[in-house]
Amino acid sequence: MPVLSVVDNTNYTLQREFFESKKKDVIFYGGSGSGKSYSVVDKLIINIFINESQSRNIKMIIARKTLPSLKKSVLPIFTERSIFWGIEYKLNKQDMIAKIGKRSEIYFVTMNNESDYEKIKSITNIDFIWIEEANELTTKAYDTLKLRLRNGKGRYAQFIMTFNPISTSNWIYTEFFEKNNRDTHKICVNIDQNKYADPEYVKLLDSYKNINEELYNVYRWGKWGTLKGAVYSNYTIVDTIPVNYNEVFYGLDFGYSNDPTSILKIYRKADEFYIQEICYESGLMNPDIVSVLKENNVKKIDYIFADSSEPKSIDEIKIYGFNIHPALKGPDSIRNGIQYIQKSKIFIHSDSVNVIRELQQYMWRMDKNGKSLNEPIDMYNHSMDAMRYGIVTRMKQPAKRPAISSGRANI
Repeated sequence: MPVLSVVDNTNYTLQREFFESKKKDVIFYGGSGSGKSYSVVDKLIINIFINESQSRNIKMIIARKTLPSLKKSVLPIFTERSIFWGIEYKLNKQDMIAKIGKRSEIYFVTMNNESDYEKIKSITNIDFIWIEEANELTTKAYDTLKLRLRNGKGRYAQFIMTFNPISTSNWIYTEFFEKNNRDTHKICVNIDQNKYADPEYVKLLDSYKNINEELYNVYRWGKWGTLKGAVYSNYTIVDTIPVNYNEVFYGLDFGYSNDPTSILKIYRKADEFYIQEICYESGLMNPDIVSVLKENNVKKIDYIFADSSEPKSIDEIKIYGFNIHPALKGPDSIRNGIQYIQKSKIFIHSDSVNVIRELQQYMWRMDKNGKSLNEPIDMYNHSMDAMRYGIVTRMKQPAKRPAISSGRANI
């Protein structure tokens, strides 16, 4: 397929600076909905076409912190865009290596711990590296990956990082923006530079201006900020779940077209709660939710507490034999539930990237003077609602709680 004949169906024109950059290091960051990930995939595929037309096969590394997040974000885009471009693409799901084009390769890797760092040292002759949501990674993960970018066969080598500039306390801001001592091409984009942007989503981002100005600057315009007014600060990110816990139950927030369905597995150990994401996906019908529950080995005796505003969905899932119940609601239940969780000890498993992202973004509404109105914004709250449904309903219904028994974490 001639490359230039289809670039009009990409963001090439609106994001020309990124597509044409040949700098070795590129930071491609900005607002929500700006199409950064799609643009990176399109640029990589364009480079495959050009290099293979000149008898050069190239190799790429695509990295994200965890495998679940990699599978949910990057992999579907490669599948979709390879069909659009008409390029052969075949992924070996066992070793996470894809053959693309005639003989080019993509290595999908995770960078979550020392074991991950060691594994990538055997990957050589790399032309492109892309870190999606680079602010999730550590400086060491970045440095380890950077060493792989050498001895490629393509026209040029490039290291790309994409992310939303949530906080200036991140190492990326310190290294590349504050110190500014690296020869890096920094490109900021916003939703106006995405020709496929949903107009309703643009309106939503514009509405942030009257809700929380920091949130507005970060997600509408891609400006660096320090998000103020986070609802929760009493959480710790951990890599493991305790082997011995008292019980397991689940929180479920229904979604469908635009909003994701969020399902959280909640381990209780005395007065501590360990949260693990098992689903965060849009477009799920109730039979799909049942399939997710089965795939994640949810037992028929395990309590599931779901949004009580959807009694029909709860009844349909109950038909399949699951122990699902409406979450407790009532006057001021959101604020009271938040206060209960704020007083609890919360631990989030590191692979629960959507939970972590929502925790960082779930804010109090602010007045025009930046003063908290003690009312949470009604966005970035799907996992937050699922967490509240599960923990608050379970702990407020002690009469239903089974006798304490030891369990073992199945992760």
